[in-house]
Amino acid sequence: MPTFQLEADVIPDTSAFHQAFQHDGETLLDYPNGFGKAEHWAFEQDAAEPWRYIPLAGPTTEVWYVTDAARGHSTASIAAAEGIAESVVTTAWILGQDKYGRRSTHPLAWDDGAGGAGLGRTVYTNQMVQSQRTTVFRALWWLFEAGAPAPYPFSLRITSGESAMHPVMHGAFGSGARPDFAEAPFTSGGDGTPKWNLYAGVKMPGYANTGGPVGTMWSDCELHQSKTSISATPSMYTTWHGTTVWDVHLEQPKNATWADGDRTSGLFFGSGARHVLISMSWLDLCGWERGYSLTGDAAFPHPPSDKNHNIYCTENVEDVTFVESLSTRGSHNSVQLRGGGFLGPSIHGESQTGCFHGDAGRSYETDTEVNFTKDDVVSGLTSGAVSPPLLGGTTYKTAFRVRPPLLESETQFIVPKDGQPGEHVDASVSGANGEILSVADNGNYGQTIDVLTISCANRQGHLTRNRVKAFSGIEEHLAVHDGIYIFNGVDPHNPAELAAKSGHLTGGDPGINFDENGKIHESFYTGDVVIYGWGPEGNNRGIEGLDPADLEKITFGGFVDDLLSQPIGTTSTDAALDYMRTLTGPQALFKQVWNYAAPHFGRPTYGHAASTIIFDPATYAPYSDGYRGDNPKNWRVNGKRDWPVDGDNLVLKALCGWYRTVRADDINFNGAAAGVESSGGYMSCVTAQGAGTIRLFLSGQFEFKGTCAADLTCDVSGGRLGVSGAITGGVTVDLTEEGSFVVYQGAAATFDSADRLSITGGKARVGFDGQGGVGLMRFLSGSNLVFAADDDGMATIQEFRTGKYGLEDLGSGETGQPLDPNLTSQVVLEAGANVTADTTGLPSGAYVLIDVDTLTDNGANLSSGLSVQGNRLLVEVS
Repeated sequence: MPTFQLEADVIPDTSAFHQAFQHDGETLLDYPNGFGKAEHWAFEQDAAEPWRYIPLAGPTTEVWYVTDAARGHSTASIAAAEGIAESVVTTAWILGQDKYGRRSTHPLAWDDGAGGAGLGRTVYTNQMVQSQRTTVFRALWWLFEAGAPAPYPFSLRITSGESAMHPVMHGAFGSGARPDFAEAPFTSGGDGTPKWNLYAGVKMPGYANTGGPVGTMWSDCELHQSKTSISATPSMYTTWHGTTVWDVHLEQPKNATWADGDRTSGLFFGSGARHVLISMSWLDLCGWERGYSLTGDAAFPHPPSDKNHNIYCTENVEDVTFVESLSTRGSHNSVQLRGGGFLGPSIHGESQTGCFHGDAGRSYETDTEVNFTKDDVVSGLTSGAVSPPLLGGTTYKTAFRVRPPLLESETQFIVPKDGQPGEHVDASVSGANGEILSVADNGNYGQTIDVLTISCANRQGHLTRNRVKAFSGIEEHLAVHDGIYIFNGVDPHNPAELAAKSGHLTGGDPGINFDENGKIHESFYTGDVVIYGWGPEGNNRGIEGLDPADLEKITFGGFVDDLLSQPIGTTSTDAALDYMRTLTGPQALFKQVWNYAAPHFGRPTYGHAASTIIFDPATYAPYSDGYRGDNPKNWRVNGKRDWPVDGDNLVLKALCGWYRTVRADDINFNGAAAGVESSGGYMSCVTAQGAGTIRLFLSGQFEFKGTCAADLTCDVSGGRLGVSGAITGGVTVDLTEEGSFVVYQGAAATFDSADRLSITGGKARVGFDGQGGVGLMRFLSGSNLVFAADDDGMATIQEFRTGKYGLEDLGSGETGQPLDPNLTSQVVLEAGANVTADTTGLPSGAYVLIDVDTLTDNGANLSSGLSVQGNRLLVEVS
């Protein structure tokens, strides 16, 4: 029996095992963007309830409050209250006033109480249709009152928001049960490609699209009882954060009986979906319904099938991330990523199969099928293992297929045997049924980090194998697997389950490509892995130095029993998972479950008191991705890997890809390539030092809350760079596309000699926001303020609404419209400061480049055509 290292920081030398070449057979691949790009659409997470994103009202945001017929205003009630004729209360009249529908105290009725559209629905349709058809996209917010006695009728329309920073939002206000929609949103693409739509704090039965939307987000939502797969195909930038997806199944078969074609999964992605993020969410009981019969009788609920999964991503889905989430009781796979992806720290259990990476031999395969034994190149498998027929009568067996060379090369990613080069094979697991983890990474990048799989199910009437199937190979794509894998094939506290599964745990000892001698064939990097297998046949593995009786506490029932301070073994698995649904923030249970299980292995927990945390992938994870900030392997704090927490001091020794949220104390840009590249989320610091880069796009946010003494180059093509403290020099900011730079109330941004603020195009936003105090931009001698035009014109430094200060507070918890800026904005151009404007392509006329409360020119160098007129800087184009 092999001996496993149990220390968190073990980095074995895998150079002899881990080689991947380009098709010329000579060039070692370099993956600067890691296993998937981690390019995801995200916002700042709420500090108290991190499963909630904080949306930002933009310059074009209008908030509309709607409720049910019994509580909302109708044409008749408004006419009576205002003493006017009902004929006066038209859509145009509603749009022109600031009371009805504009304040949470006066919501409009969504329906008329008789099955028809109410005034709120009428205004909604008018505004959403107008936005999409005129392509004048605004960040409209539709807030539905919580606690409605019945679901809101009518389906939601899909349109486009202002930008990735300021989407259209369907959200909630008030207290009580989430607003519940009777129908799921559906995107057809009939009115053009919808962009930037956010659903927040609401409940809906599902979602589907055929229009290829860009930017669809669920934050703190419930998607329950969907009658078909919740589909985002095709799509870009699809995000599920803090969201529960439960009980997705069909109500009846497509034909007379349940059959193989009755397929449905919790979340389905295909047809080229890209940039899929599932974070701090929970999928449970998808692809089947309790009370089923495997006979296919339509009188019974939807039975499980090996074609149904909690999450299913096809081969051509790119940049998938599943992290800090749970996936339980899936019909077959807990998570199936056929195109690879980042399967980050997460909890799995009670699915027929655990997690699956890769294409399982679908691409480039020949007709040659070879059964193998433990002595073959890919070892540790049961030769010719055949499972009983599944639903639909299909029989599967374990095999591998020989692949032809890729491209022009005969040198491909190899599967080593005992550290020596082996044949080029395609490991195909056609029968990975009832197994915990299946990995066949011949898709895109594949990486598995700290995945805790507690148990597997035996619902489909065939073998339940308490083992790992892990294959790598194929093309120049890498697979990295590292962390804890815990395999509890049977609940040790459930006599009925023990009896039912006895004799079915026939897959042999659990492990990763074990041969007869227990050798791990590292056809991919496998380090710091704990493997624990338990079953009635006594096939324990990987528990040297640990107490089996202690390990048997690691069940969902054990977690709940511990939570309720009752004897371990009191709560069954199903009862435990059902109970966990009732907890506050059930979607955010990852850390609680992990931190319950990990100490039984002597493993580090997640979370720590504020400290110094270092990002150094080259040292801590040399065979990992080297980029992702969501990969705890790339960080070290107090000798363990973890994610940064609020109050940490961050030491960045490399470029850190970021979409999460951290409010740091200090950030030290410490390294030649140190920096932050953020597509979403939020990062802030009180102080900053060193030298590095900040790149923001989509909805990435970075904020200086104190003094920034660092030498930084900031490229902002989307998202926002904010200053609520002070920049004292050494910072260059280049704004393009939809990037924004803002100085908040009480803050100052000083540009010193050779510093630059460059603003290109008419969509970039730069200026000030606040609710009192002074905001200052100061340009010293030798600094550069550069304006340049593009097809959208030129931007203006001015006050603008960022959404940072929220909505009007009307008292007693009631709210109104977004708060507009109310501060003193100042720009100072000192002697020797250089101000230039490139107006190429602009028609003749005068353009305002600065428009603030106080503009002071102390002798700056103004290029031709520029002039200061009062508190404005203008450029004349002839």
